[in-house]
Amino acid sequence: MAVNSFPSKPITDIFTRHETTIDRREGGRTVPMRVLVLGMGRTGTASIRQALKRLGYEDAYHMMSASVENPLDCLLWQQAFAAKYDGIGTFGRQEWDQLLGHCQAVSDWPAIAFSEELLACYPEAKFATSANTFTPPGSASKNLHSLSSPITTRFYSVRVNVHLHGFKQKLILCIVKRPDIHAPVLDIHVDDERASQHYIFVNPQSPFYQSGPNIYDSHGELIWAGAGDGLAANAYGFHVCDYNGLTAKHLCYFEGVQMFGFGHGYGVILNDRYKIARAVQSRGGSDIHEFRLLDHGRTALVAKYRPIRYDFGVAPNPQGLQVVEEGVFEEIDLQSDKAIFEWASLDHVTPDGAERPIQFENGQDPSHDYLHINSVDKNSDGDYLVSARHVSAVYKVSRVDGSIIWTLSSGPGSTFALVDFVIWGQHDARWRFENSTHTIMTLFNNGWDGVSSRAHQSSAMVITIDHVSSQATLSKEYGAELQLGATSKGSVQTLPNTNVFVGWGSKPHFAEYLADGTLVFWASVAGGGDIYRAFKSDWVGNPSDSPVLWTYARTKQSPMALYVSWNGATEVQSWNFHIGSSRESGAVASFILAGSKRKDGFETNFTLPEYAEWVFAEAVDKSGTSLQNSSVVSTWIPSDSISEKCNDWKCPERESEFLIKYNLLPDLDGLATEIQVAAEEWSVKSLGPVDLWLGKLMIGIIIPCGILTMAIMLRLIVWDR
Repeated sequence: MAVNSFPSKPITDIFTRHETTIDRREGGRTVPMRVLVLGMGRTGTASIRQALKRLGYEDAYHMMSASVENPLDCLLWQQAFAAKYDGIGTFGRQEWDQLLGHCQAVSDWPAIAFSEELLACYPEAKFATSANTFTPPGSASKNLHSLSSPITTRFYSVRVNVHLHGFKQKLILCIVKRPDIHAPVLDIHVDDERASQHYIFVNPQSPFYQSGPNIYDSHGELIWAGAGDGLAANAYGFHVCDYNGLTAKHLCYFEGVQMFGFGHGYGVILNDRYKIARAVQSRGGSDIHEFRLLDHGRTALVAKYRPIRYDFGVAPNPQGLQVVEEGVFEEIDLQSDKAIFEWASLDHVTPDGAERPIQFENGQDPSHDYLHINSVDKNSDGDYLVSARHVSAVYKVSRVDGSIIWTLSSGPGSTFALVDFVIWGQHDARWRFENSTHTIMTLFNNGWDGVSSRAHQSSAMVITIDHVSSQATLSKEYGAELQLGATSKGSVQTLPNTNVFVGWGSKPHFAEYLADGTLVFWASVAGGGDIYRAFKSDWVGNPSDSPVLWTYARTKQSPMALYVSWNGATEVQSWNFHIGSSRESGAVASFILAGSKRKDGFETNFTLPEYAEWVFAEAVDKSGTSLQNSSVVSTWIPSDSISEKCNDWKCPERESEFLIKYNLLPDLDGLATEIQVAAEEWSVKSLGPVDLWLGKLMIGIIIPCGILTMAIMLRLIVWDR
């Protein structure tokens, strides 16, 4: 079959019932092209598309337009790629009008790979771009203007600079002695007097940096990178937990593989030395959405998915016998490894109920995830609170027999009338308070359930249920003024001081509010990505590994530069640096103290005026007690062939041909430079023209091309059959 043929959709295609098979080659431009949104993918392009549609720009083209809505477009996109990158054929204004003639706007891949061509074809269109970072607009901006302490943003030198729109986006921390750590930068804005000073626990996920569980302090300084201790990147719900009744706190998270919105893996418990104390497994594997220890760490709540064949009969979509993902949660006794309670959704909620039409989310999953449990909590009475995203419902489940005591939803099955608010596609439902007449709970309301939208933005909600009047009211809402739309994930945490900490999930932003809604802390992850849940908590980390030191001198007559770090150590106040002329047995005792410096970020740098052959660093706590020493290291001096290019701080590294070719070179200037952010700068900044060589970035070409090519080939195989 020729690549450019357009066959009809086969009757065997049961997965994408709502997609179309329009041959764009038969059309042309029917509406004017008005807006070109040419920012990178994963920067809110889906939300931008929705916003453009609401503003009357019909249609707005997005990757979903080709991958789900009208897959035949992929063949035209393949011709466009071939013309631009392989020199095969041509693809000009006529072809663009055929492909995009029904659209007044474009965003996301694959259109942004053709920025130059689209700007040339549609010079009358307005140009816009989506940024990887976000500044709170509107009322949030006013709140932050009034902060009593200065707002400080700390930018770090990075390992990779992505050149977009004429500027360098700082993405990744550059740690001289730990080149194995590529943790993302947090852009932090904080009111120190009113925001809590707890550590931040997040698990950022993105191809731009090293994913995994990370700890930052309240000003965005990296404290611990899980990747630096060899832990897997696929970590979800990273938080502080109690374990087995022990006094020392532990760290808990789910580790596993995620696909189609759920995962398979197990729970991990780390001790304060960042070593695995326990792995918690459930028969058949547990899911990413919940791993939570209860009863001082003696039991664990886990969520899981169980594929079961279900007879849908003559329902419109799907029909007949199909595989359903049954939502299950268990409470596991950690001493016996046995489930002391299990709840299975098909015993209580059928997949053909009125709450949600029977359909596949984005046409992706080959089985029907009709409920989608994404959080489970337990109250003091032993009953459970279960959030089910795909029915936009929260259930109270009986500890006795698993029956549903009540349902809170915006659908007809709700036990309570929702007074002037809607919950839709929510995450992270948690008890706050409950007695015989009232229940108070929190949840993150996404406003999007994977298929449809019922809210203009995502926000954290405090909901009060009156069991006497059978009404539910919105007691407080946090974050709605930011107008961020998180299509998935999200979290709400009530802190010990009553502040509320909110994470926007698929939007890598998190914020802290006073109970009255005043914004006192705002952070975003440079480079985008997503964070399943974000937490703040106290923590004491005592890593088992020693501090790591690297020393450098351009010549033996030059001053020395020293770089020291200790991944995960929370108690270090300062560093002492000791020098000597030999590391032989007993010689270390003769080392002399050459200088001290207060800890300054994850990696502290220090200068000695004269050369020393051997050095070690000593970590000291706030009371002056010595914690641990680094190894004794020899001072590195560059060879004559490169020393002329070196300065007193460093030598330029020879980058790989890949980095040179794609202009992904490090910028090591301005390490840990503080920039005071003036109040008038708190606005969404417009950016300059898009860099026209954007298509040369490997991550911007190979990945989308590969995805499109695989999608086309798979579909052609199905059609051939």
